[in-house]
Amino acid sequence: MGERDPERMLAEYPWRFDPDTLREILDEADTALFHEIRAGLSERLATAGDDRSRARLLSMRAAVSRSLGDLDPAKADGVRALAYAEAVGDLRLLSTVRTRVAHVLQWRREFEAADRLFALADSPELPDRARAFVYQHAGKCVFDQGRYIEAVNHFERALDLRRDDPDPRLLASTELALDGVFRKVAAHGWGPYPRPMEEILGTRAAPEPAHDARDGPPS
Repeated sequence: MGERDPERMLAEYPWRFDPDTLREILDEADTALFHEIRAGLSERLATAGDDRSRARLLSMRAAVSRSLGDLDPAKADGVRALAYAEAVGDLRLLSTVRTRVAHVLQWRREFEAADRLFALADSPELPDRARAFVYQHAGKCVFDQGRYIEAVNHFERALDLRRDDPDPRLLASTELALDGVFRKVAAHGWGPYPRPMEEILGTRAAPEPAHDARDGPPS
């Protein structure tokens, strides 16, 4: 790898997205670059000396593997990254890792687990850019499920948070995502109504049986 920094290479990569699927577009040169980045991240992981670094590097490698279509190693890295991030307990690190792992699960069509991780990744204590990152990817996940009302809700939140961001590419990617949703809606309709957060998190209480007066007072 020489002096090339894999983390910086990934951070500076000019992402391109398919306007119909909202997924990354990688050509042959991009694929070669991502293999190089993954190799560099693996080298850094071999010498990582703390859980924070391991969580960051593993989640980045998971994201790269996902983009390359290598979903099994992406999930394996994601599970390990999540364990390290939970051990560290830093809010922003945990949010980033959860979002990256949820994105992997989305591509594996493990939507229930992905939606739950996206919901857990959000917090009002996060800075705007971090929250927009969560909403953007959560929107793509429900987009894949045909839940277009939820997708618009997520993308509009991301758009609001990105209006003052100095990187215009972030705002443009959210606008592209919204355009993609509206094309789907024109062709297929809005899809299911939005779910309550309790349903997404799996915390909805079981309904209590109705009381029958003939049974006497409830105990």
